[in-house]
Amino acid sequence: MRLQESHRRMEKAEKTYRHLWDKTIDILKLRLENFLNGFAMWELQKVKWLKLDSLERRLMSVKTSGSAGHKQFVELVNNFSKELNEARQNVEVEIVNVLPRLGVDIEVSRVAFNEESRRVDELTTNMAKKDQIHAEELGAEAKELADYEVARTSELEELEKLEADCNEMQSQ
Repeated sequence: MRLQESHRRMEKAEKTYRHLWDKTIDILKLRLENFLNGFAMWELQKVKWLKLDSLERRLMSVKTSGSAGHKQFVELVNNFSKELNEARQNVEVEIVNVLPRLGVDIEVSRVAFNEESRRVDELTTNMAKKDQIHAEELGAEAKELADYEVARTSELEELEKLEADCNEMQSQ
């Protein structure tokens, strides 16, 4: 009798242990998935800000050179958007390769990652639109500056001509 009761308690303890073990593993997998998703989002944000910084430097360089046209601004913005999308895809591939080795269900992770990725895509698209509008504004400012320089040069030439005429008249 005592032996049977001891076996029942031992089986109950083992069942409880297995249940707790499974629950712990599930919690750890969930935490790992959240960590990897967070890491992926951090990587994307890091790449985005690095590329945005590079884009801003290139735009300012093009703007200060004064020779850039609207087409160059739009090309820079489109290139930025393309590079950011490639970086996002690279991060997704890395995560998909790591998850099976950790025993994580890829489909569950993919759904969560796709949702976050969709949100990042929306934000990136909005940012690209704003960047394109900004590039167009910079292009308009560059054109306005170039027009101003042409007008100023023309006025200076006219002033020099008038001064030359005035000097000639005074010498007569």
